[in-house]
Amino acid sequence: MGDRDNIFIQYRSVQPGRTPEWNVVADLEPTVWLEAVDLASDGRLSLPAPLRRRVEWCATKKAVHLLATIGSSGEIAVEPMSRWDDARAAITSLLEARPIAERQALLLGAMASHFRISLQPDGRLRLPTPLIHHLARHGKAQVWVAAYANQVTLWSEADWSAFATAKAVEYREAVGIAAGD
Repeated sequence: MGDRDNIFIQYRSVQPGRTPEWNVVADLEPTVWLEAVDLASDGRLSLPAPLRRRVEWCATKKAVHLLATIGSSGEIAVEPMSRWDDARAAITSLLEARPIAERQALLLGAMASHFRISLQPDGRLRLPTPLIHHLARHGKAQVWVAAYANQVTLWSEADWSAFATAKAVEYREAVGIAAGD
């Protein structure tokens, strides 16, 4: 096992609602934002104002229906509901190509992956019970929220830690920084 396999990044909690002054990289790309926020017990999650300014569909004065999709790394991609048309077509095509005996399991997998959520005019996401459980499954009620390319992504504390650690290794390799430097 080499030094590169032992990289561990410890993230300290950020006070929700505060500008993450620790994030010196945020100024490099004005459409990107990352912050930790609290998940309320009723399933509401307030998107920080700086993040909402970076995502077109978040800057609204009315409620917006959104599509939330759980990814393979535990992340939840949040996008305009118009993306459901593409997801629905892919699911329909997949089901039509499979024997009836396999369809039930595939449908359950799709149901466990795609959700309709809403963004309230005050910037709060209203999440359904399965997403609340997904984000708080490790006992933490803090969620990492990122904006990039007009999309919002949510991670549980544990999923964010794993994702960020892997991306830090990729970054170090890409810029030629040896582990331990």
